[in-house]
Amino acid sequence: MSLGDTGGHRSHATCIGSAASSSPIGVLMSAQDPVVVAVVADPYPSVRTRSAVEELLAGASDAGATTSIIETSDGTLDDEQRARIEGADGVVLASPTYRATAAWPLKRLLDETERSTGTAPHSPLRGKAVQTILTGASDHHFLGSDPIRAVLSGFFAAQLLSPGLYFAASSFTPEKTPEDDEARILRAHGRALVELARTVRGNEAFEALFPLV
Repeated sequence: MSLGDTGGHRSHATCIGSAASSSPIGVLMSAQDPVVVAVVADPYPSVRTRSAVEELLAGASDAGATTSIIETSDGTLDDEQRARIEGADGVVLASPTYRATAAWPLKRLLDETERSTGTAPHSPLRGKAVQTILTGASDHHFLGSDPIRAVLSGFFAAQLLSPGLYFAASSFTPEKTPEDDEARILRAHGRALVELARTVRGNEAFEALFPLV
C-alpha cells in the first residue's frame, strides 16, 4: 500500500507515492501496517538514487508496509513532511555521493532534525528503524555512508539496518535502474527494514535508549 501526495515545490521538497499494494483498507492503516518513508536528498534530479529507493520500497511494500517518498533538493522539509517522518515506523535516507561524502542536502536535513537526550524535544529518528542508500560514480566512494550512519546511530540513537547500502554507477542498467542482483539486494533490505520496524516500534526497551551525549 502506498501513501503520498504531490504537494510542495521541486526546488524544496516534494512528497510522491511509491510502491502500491492491493490492501482493501486503502489509506487507512491497521495497527499491523508499518509505515516506511524514504527521503531522497539530492541537489539535482538523480534517477539512479531514486530508482534504488523505489526498489527497496517495493520490497517493503511486499512485506506489508505503506511506503512513500519525499524528495528535497535543498535539505528542507515542510511541516507536513516532517510529520510524515515523525509518524513513520521506518525511514530510508538516500543521497548521491561526491568525493566520498553524502550530498549537502542530506547533511542539512540532519543538521535541522531535532534530537532527543531525554529532556530535549522528541527526535523523529530516535529509536526508529533506519536504512541508508548512497550512490556514486565508482566503488571508491563507498565509505561515504560511514559518517552519515555514525551520526544516525550516535547522535540520534536511530536503530540502523546493516549493512548500509552503496551502489556505484556500474550497479545500474543503461536505463539507470538497478541491475538484477542489486534489485534483489534492495528488495531484501526493504523486507528486512519492515521486520526491524515491527520489532522496534512501541518497544519499551528501545524507547528507553537515548544518545549518550
